[in-house]
Amino acid sequence: MEHLTEMRLGAAAEISRMRDLKEPLALYREYGEKEAVFLLGQDESSVKRWRRAGLIPYRPLGEKGVRYLGLQICDIYLFGNRAAELWGGTQSENSNSENTGSEERETVPHGSGAGSTKTPDKSDALRLAQQTLKKPRGF
Repeated sequence: MEHLTEMRLGAAAEISRMRDLKEPLALYREYGEKEAVFLLGQDESSVKRWRRAGLIPYRPLGEKGVRYLGLQICDIYLFGNRAAELWGGTQSENSNSENTGSEERETVPHGSGAGSTKTPDKSDALRLAQQTLKKPRGF
């Protein structure tokens, strides 16, 4: 987990530098969707599409609002639309989209008792980081 923390801190510093922020990106501050879009340098429609498909982590705020922690923004910056895997997935129950880019994982049937959800081991984050940062073939 220390490696992931270092990666997040590095991403926060890089985002702050790229966006020429007066104050550095705070990992535990909540940012609105427009702020997150600016910080990520992405198109607003892409971020909304990823969020609605459950591909990126976010925090719901009321009926329509959303917030992103600085940690989540860093994860999205580092891992793109696979960042939700670090947060245990955030796909809403009324979403009809499938996450087709992830490995098959054992699922727990609905209505299972508390504590029956499989807890990811600590190497999941490192494995995801290594897959993401791996150089493409031919370089």
